[in-house]
Amino acid sequence: MKILCITESLGSGGAERQLVRLATLFKREGHEVNFLVYEENEFYEKDLVNNGIKIIKIYNCSAIQRIIRIRRITRQGNYGLLISF
Repeated sequence: MKILCITESLGSGGAERQLVRLATLFKREGHEVNFLVYEENEFYEKDLVNNGIKIIKIYNCSAIQRIIRIRRITRQGNYGLLISF
């Protein structure tokens, strides 16, 4: 199954840690996992890259542009599951 995890950033917060852990576990179970972030903070980026999880970054855009880009990415990606924190 294709899974997309969406969060504001990869900062050092607890929600980000939980989502990175979930993504890692899904990847180990054989699922295709991608991560989408829209703010710069790369604290957990190394953990995702080391586990073969692709990170989609959409920085420097307005709220409306962000909504449009996220909608386009989710539709084109044909994801079976979206997880947003």
